[in-house]
Formats: sequence, structure tokens, C-alpha cells
Amino acid sequence: IKRGACYGKCPTYEIKIYNSGFAELTGTRAVDLIGEYTTTISKDKMIALLEKAKSIGYQNMDDVYDDPMITDLPETKTSIIINGKRKSIRRRVNFPMEILKFEELFDQLLESEKWTKTDAEDKSE
Repeated sequence: IKRGACYGKCPTYEIKIYNSGFAELTGTRAVDLIGEYTTTISKDKMIALLEKAKSIGYQNMDDVYDDPMITDLPETKTSIIINGKRKSIRRRVNFPMEILKFEELFDQLLESEKWTKTDAEDKSE
């Protein structure tokens, strides 16, 4: 997941989760963890992400939900690989509400996991 910025105080961060459960977080703005962090996601939580994607029909959703005439809305990008097929969605407006349930799982990981600060240079501005 990658949550983009807005004109207000939108949480801005990116989490990448690999098949092994290893996860990388880059917190940029309006989150408690600013900078670069890592953790390992449990198998149960990895399965929950896959199951949620399947239950909401993520693979069958459109690739983009947007309206270029609307400017002050944050962009959220999600991507997942299921059965060897990658699906990515970029959304801002006019999207199925079910996708928010999928995104919430990432927000929960941001809060619930024990993230370890890495030695990488802090990217906060």
C-alpha cells in the first residue's frame, strides 16, 4: 500500500510486504513512524490480507478510480499477487467501498506491529 499526501493531514506512508512476511515501512507524514522501518508479518496476518482481497473481489475491480477534476483528495495505491497474478489499484474517488476494508488491514499493521527503525537515512521533510 502507498498512501499519498493531501492538502490536510492525511497519513502518508508506504508498506511493502514480501511473501516471506518481511515488511518495509516508509513513513513520510502524519504518522507516528517517520522514516524507514522493518518488521515481520505473521503468517496468519498474511493469510488475512489474501482472504480479504479475495472476499471483496479485489482481482475483479477496476485498475483506476479517479476524476482528474477533483484535486484535494489523497491517492491510495494497493497491489497484491494472488495465484501468480499481480493486481494493482489506484484510487481517489468513485471507488467500491469494499476496498477500504482491504486498506484498513494495512492501517492496522501500521499500528499493531513492532516496527524496527533501520539505519537508512531519514526521509522526513
